[in-house]
Amino acid sequence: MNIWLVTIGEPIPHAENKLRLHRTGIFAKYISENSNHEVTWWTSAFNHFTKESIFTKTKSFNLNDKLKIIAIKGKGYKKNISIDRIIDHAQVAKEFSFLSKKERVPDIIVASFPTLGLCNSANKFAKANNIPLLIDYRDLWPEVFTDLLPLKIQFLGKIALFELFRRTNTVFKQADGIIGITKPYLQIALDKIKRHKNKNDAVFPLAYLKNQFSEIEYNDAEKFWETKNIKLNDNVFRICFFGTLGYQFDFDTVIAAARSLTTINIQFIFCGTGDRHDEMMEY
Repeated sequence: MNIWLVTIGEPIPHAENKLRLHRTGIFAKYISENSNHEVTWWTSAFNHFTKESIFTKTKSFNLNDKLKIIAIKGKGYKKNISIDRIIDHAQVAKEFSFLSKKERVPDIIVASFPTLGLCNSANKFAKANNIPLLIDYRDLWPEVFTDLLPLKIQFLGKIALFELFRRTNTVFKQADGIIGITKPYLQIALDKIKRHKNKNDAVFPLAYLKNQFSEIEYNDAEKFWETKNIKLNDNVFRICFFGTLGYQFDFDTVIAAARSLTTINIQFIFCGTGDRHDEMMEY
């Protein structure tokens, strides 16, 4: 079987990558190393986390005998919420539509949502070639924008973003199946398109690779935390957040809770980058 994975915004395996593999990376690695299936991972040549280009132009390369990566060049962006990001994603989606016609037709496509544009391009290609398409629903988008508004006026945001909601629902309706990272995510997706779960819908939780770091890397990590005055083997109870420091998370409530726990030996750690990074550093 020839499988296409269409996902941008994740670390991709290359010589300078120091980040762990995420959902699609783990999936691609596992399938290519443990089966006879061939995998093509369509992704971006831009590093979403460092905000730097990985390659200066679109590049295709084989990671192993069964895994091919096609990294598409876009203009890049400096902020997660910006016009530049919209342009970048539109460029990647358009280039995918062009390049996909030159590749061997797959047996199935799994496209990650978001982005809407890339899912739409993958859906059009799938329909034109009579290929099943699964949407991997991993982010509550475009709800992420309306959730920034006070609850009483969120309906106004939905009216303003009506076209985005409509296009999202269309892509979900046209997909042959939906994969959710949790049961509630899958149900939200099904509620969008007003249908019941079918045999092509499933839940696959977020995961980590086992034993993906060497002893040297573990030691280096421990030394890093020591530079932050954090000793991993002490008796402090820690609650950690590792991810994007964005507006979609209610950090203010967590910080208020942390400030109220003055008599308990507990520590909250926020680790990541994002649009609220500078604001978080002021706490």
